[in-house]
Amino acid sequence: MKKETALNILTFLPLISEVISMFFLPMAIPVHYNADLHVIKYGVKYMLLLIGVLVVAFGLFMKMIYKSSVNTNRETIVYRLSVIALLIFNGINIFALVNAFLKV
Repeated sequence: MKKETALNILTFLPLISEVISMFFLPMAIPVHYNADLHVIKYGVKYMLLLIGVLVVAFGLFMKMIYKSSVNTNRETIVYRLSVIALLIFNGINIFALVNAFLKV
C-alpha cells in the first residue's frame, strides 16, 4: 500500500501545484525558448495545466500497469520505472513553473 501512495503523490503533485500557482502567475508566461534559452514565444498561463493533466493520465496508466504486476517477478522493476518516469515529469513541471515565475 505504501508504494501506491507514493505513486499517487507523484501523479497528482504537478496538477495540484499548477492549480495553486494559477492564482499567482501573470496572464502571459514563456512557453517556447531558443537554443540560448531566450524566450521567443509567450502563452496564457492555463497552458501549464496541460502538463499536469498529462502527468495524471500517465501516472494513472503506470499505476494500472503496477497493479497488474503485483505478486509477479516484475513488480519491483515496474514500480521503480514508474517512480523514475514520474520524477522526470515532476522535474519538467518544476522547470516550467519556475520559468513561468522568473522569466516574465
